[in-house]
Amino acid sequence: MSKFLFFIIFILSPTLNEGRLNRFVVWNVGQGLTTTLVTSSACLHFDMGGEISPLINIYTVCRHLKNRVYFSHWDWDHIGFSKMAFQKLPSLCVAKLPGGLPSRSKEALMSRFPLCTGADLNLIQELTNPKLLATAKNSNNASRVLTAFSKIILPGDSTNSQEKIWSARLPLYMTSAVLVLGHHGSKTSTSETLLNRLHHVRMAIASARKNRYGHPHQETLLRLKLHKVPTLSTENWGSISLEL
Repeated sequence: MSKFLFFIIFILSPTLNEGRLNRFVVWNVGQGLTTTLVTSSACLHFDMGGEISPLINIYTVCRHLKNRVYFSHWDWDHIGFSKMAFQKLPSLCVAKLPGGLPSRSKEALMSRFPLCTGADLNLIQELTNPKLLATAKNSNNASRVLTAFSKIILPGDSTNSQEKIWSARLPLYMTSAVLVLGHHGSKTSTSETLLNRLHHVRMAIASARKNRYGHPHQETLLRLKLHKVPTLSTENWGSISLEL
């Protein structure tokens, strides 16, 4: 199984076959999250944060395309690369502001960036109720939860209590989805409720550093194993790229 996965990840490296197929990349940023959906005309980025910047590689892939970024919430490990990204990536705009209430400094930072015109409604669906995000008790519960291409689930740092709400809005036909683990695979996310809602999940991906932060947590990995969901981590595999 490990050799098979290595073959998939190697041939779908984000530096190969540039712009030929729709691809989804979970960049190796250490603990944090930066992901990109690459289409023939645009790069749709979901969060822009972490410990190790992937912006040189993102620029290589996306420099000739439109760039849009969707932020889940205000934690630095999800927005920390945004200033550099707007300096490096052409025509980058904010398609979704982070959910929840920001500090003044974070709000001032985000206010410098242009908002996107138009929408990618045929590609991106939000499962959370934006009106309720501002009343969340903590920043993780204020995470926007998005699906892309009706194949990829992006929960941000959403916790078990929120999963019970938004998982009920998952399309019933999402039977071969790729799940980016909420809160980097923390034990407070990826609940039984969510996994029971998802049938035949193709793969789960953790953007995390277990050796330093303990993510993905052993309890989460056990739940995924019991549901027979193959799980990869950027700590072990580097940037992970999938053709859609």
